[in-house]
Amino acid sequence: MTLTEKDVLNCEFAELVEIPWHEEISVTIFCGEDRFRCSCGAFYDKRHELLDHVEKSNPDYAADPRWVLREMVKRREWNNKMFSREIGIWDCGLIGDEDWKHYTKTDLILDTTGKLRNKAIEFLKEERS
Repeated sequence: MTLTEKDVLNCEFAELVEIPWHEEISVTIFCGEDRFRCSCGAFYDKRHELLDHVEKSNPDYAADPRWVLREMVKRREWNNKMFSREIGIWDCGLIGDEDWKHYTKTDLILDTTGKLRNKAIEFLKEERS
């Protein structure tokens, strides 16, 4: 199975936030028949079953940036001022109003090409170095 550039970046983000990434890792012969194994340990009798499992198990962080936000919130990177400014999310008080509002750059939140995922990868790599 050939990974696309999108798959490689989605996999990289998953690894940085410590989420298992599903992929075909081996084909073994069991009782004379092929068995296809996923990196999660699951075995399948047919390759298309494994490919369905992989497709359903791996989020597309580019197509749905909410997956990126969920993972960043879980790891408290959401509250990191640097990341929040980077993607345009921070609290700002309105003059004369005691309620706090959130400001979000919609170009990253609504983008389905991977801009938020790529910013998160860049941020997480810098944080770890």
